[in-house]
Amino acid sequence: MVIQYAALTNKGNIRKENQDSLIIENRRINSDAYTDAGTASTAAPVCFAVFDGMGGGQCGRDASVLAADMLLDQAGRSSLTEIFHNINASIEAFVQANDLHSMGTTAAVLRFQDRAVEICNIGDSGIYCFYQDRMVRLSENHSIQIGNAGKRYLTQHLGLSSKEMRIEPFEQNIKLESGYRFLICSDGLTDPVPETEIFEITSEAPLRDVCQTLYARAMENGGNDNISIIIMDLKAEVDTHDR
Repeated sequence: MVIQYAALTNKGNIRKENQDSLIIENRRINSDAYTDAGTASTAAPVCFAVFDGMGGGQCGRDASVLAADMLLDQAGRSSLTEIFHNINASIEAFVQANDLHSMGTTAAVLRFQDRAVEICNIGDSGIYCFYQDRMVRLSENHSIQIGNAGKRYLTQHLGLSSKEMRIEPFEQNIKLESGYRFLICSDGLTDPVPETEIFEITSEAPLRDVCQTLYARAMENGGNDNISIIIMDLKAEVDTHDR
């Protein structure tokens, strides 16, 4: 099958830097402002992912870059859950070696091959599927809200201390059908833009337009966090007019 995709990442209105890292067609991207579009094949394993770093200062960016690079290094020979555990151990070791308080990253990953996709996530970065006028969230949201102020806290992420808690990534496998549309995004999109609006914007528009419109809506609603978006269409054949 063929994957047509468009992607965007930006530091937003408030943050000084972009601590999100993306994997786009087996390439790691970390940039304060970046857009991309292209076509990939599922004949060989191909990954798309969003990592939303946390930890203050340079730590969030370091965590997301480390996680993305390790995923790419191990993606051809391990399950995503196993890779997540390896990443968690590496971040934990980095924190200890550098005498840091904490650092970590969410992860939302799609690994395509042939007519199947392996889905794995930890944290609150979202994975959605659009098909036949429906939107389904495929990822698990590992966060809780405490109090009435709307503040959410992650219950799971990469970088958790093994002495305190074992990470529990969510994983599932889906058989692909032509016509599926997938969205991977950081909470820099889902916090300011309700899912009903994401559905309306994403359902039918061309991929590049979806990226730009979702980004514009997140910025209009504050742009208080880094914003990362990857949108993908699954097709039996390439149609260059759809991008």
